[in-house]
Amino acid sequence: MNYSDYLASTTWFELRWMCMMRDSLTCRVCGDKAAEVHHVAYPGSLEDDCLANVISLCSPCHRKLHHVQ
Repeated sequence: MNYSDYLASTTWFELRWMCMMRDSLTCRVCGDKAAEVHHVAYPGSLEDDCLANVISLCSPCHRKLHHVQ
């Protein structure tokens, strides 16, 4: 499975939901309402992805982490 397919999968949907619930829908950087989930480090294998490797972010903070204006 490639990364794009993974992001469309039930596995990613469930992990993303668990992350947002763990973080109370709050951006871990600025405290605003979170809308996105960010990988702290991209997993070597998608099967190794886990809750400890993702954080909830608002869109502006996510863009800053990826250096996108």
